Amino acid sequence: MTTHEFNAVLAVIGWSRAALAEKLGMHSDRAVRRWSSGQNAIPPAIAAWLRQVAHALESLPPPADWQDDHAHGGYESEFDND
Repeated sequence: MTTHEFNAVLAVIGWSRAALAEKLGMHSDRAVRRWSSGQNAIPPAIAAWLRQVAHALESLPPPADWQDDHAHGGYESEFDND
């Protein structure tokens, strides 16, 4: 995976370098910043996993009826703080 592809995949997924580091259980995003800049090679396992995540997100359409749920107040998320 090139640094260009790495950064493009992160954009598709919608993750920052810090978010990726957090997902990987890293204590800082230093290694991810080095991958992003080309200073260090991106580990093949991480590259393969990121490609799979991006492919999954691109291939899944949004639910067709989400507006009906939202418009009627039927959607509640465990992440909502209201």
